[in-house]
Amino acid sequence: MNNNTTTHADDTNISLHLPPDPPYRGFYEGYKFMKIKTIESLQPYYKIINIKHQGFALTLMSREVLEHIGFRDSKGCCPDSCFSLDLHNAGIRQYCHLKVRCKHLKVDDKTQLELLQVGKKPACIELK
Repeated sequence: MNNNTTTHADDTNISLHLPPDPPYRGFYEGYKFMKIKTIESLQPYYKIINIKHQGFALTLMSREVLEHIGFRDSKGCCPDSCFSLDLHNAGIRQYCHLKVRCKHLKVDDKTQLELLQVGKKPACIELK
């Protein structure tokens, strides 16, 4: 998945490096996201690669991992970064299938606007 549609549109949301720790103090450059062109050049040779961080795009995990690691944030920021750090510290590897693609409709990191959400909290539906 691309990171956004403007300033970092050529970057994926996966990295071979751990995110900044603590994440709330990090900057975009510290994430060292892979370029889309790099992924495309790897595809003929690799289907699945080991990664250190991913931004929760089409993430698949087992219930056991979720129960063991759980979710947390870093002063209200970056639950995906915290999750990658916690997985690494627990010795659990992350992998990325290079053929899976989706388009991230995020505008950019400066305005924090999402084309689908536009900064609004989604309505909560209670099932009975």
